[in-house]
Amino acid sequence: MTGIKMFVIASVALLFLASAPPPVRDGSQTAGQITIEYMPTENADHNTLRTALLEHRVLEQFRDYLAMIRLPRELKLVFDGCEGEADAWYEPTQYQVTLCYEYIEELRRKAPKQTTEDGVTPEDAVIGPVMEVVLHETAHAVFHMLALPILGKEEDAADQFAAIMLLQMGQETARRTIAATAHMYWREAEESPPDHSDFASSHSPPIQRFYQLVCTAYGWDESLFGYVREKYLDPERADECPDEVETLKASFSKLIGPHLHSQTRHAIEIGSWMPVARKVLYKD
Repeated sequence: MTGIKMFVIASVALLFLASAPPPVRDGSQTAGQITIEYMPTENADHNTLRTALLEHRVLEQFRDYLAMIRLPRELKLVFDGCEGEADAWYEPTQYQVTLCYEYIEELRRKAPKQTTEDGVTPEDAVIGPVMEVVLHETAHAVFHMLALPILGKEEDAADQFAAIMLLQMGQETARRTIAATAHMYWREAEESPPDHSDFASSHSPPIQRFYQLVCTAYGWDESLFGYVREKYLDPERADECPDEVETLKASFSKLIGPHLHSQTRHAIEIGSWMPVARKVLYKD
């Protein structure tokens, strides 16, 4: 099975929800406050990937899911070629989130050949980080466009925003995407042990991002992510995770909650929403 076909199957499994209208063929579409675009490139492999992403409406799913947030102006979500850079970013002057085709290629190249001990399949190892990075970069856009106050590093806050958005996507999707994102951080930490430059970076070192993510997941749902307590967290930190999550939920509700649409029809369902997610997201 080719990498592209594997990616498409995973996209359908995790992102293609219910019945949908025919695929958009021109690569761009606007709905409400979010514009999406699949940019063509001169790279033949990227254009093949672009076609697969477009036909299976991957950005449309993000657009519809993020429509729960009331933004003051349009935000653009873009897949694009980045001249060989495997990257993703939010550009505040353009109000645009860009995810590079090269980033997806890198995830496919580094995906495990077989399912890991933590249940991360080769497909999940691609889809999970893709979902996380789009939500992470969207967090920067939300912080910027809504002028939200942030204590601490913005990159850490964006990680937490992405985590809480993944954790509300239904238990099965949450388990798979969180485990896959954690796997990515663990792999990055093993490939490049941190040095002084990593600790000076605006991003926390991958191993720290790993432990924060699994702590957040465990604190959010101790039964679903109970295995991380014994396998990864020391007992003292594990005991603190539920309280950390309660603080995270309260902060999310206070800062993001007033900017969310009150009716669930404004947010697409990915799997079954957990009751706690409704309490966090919808105040009415």
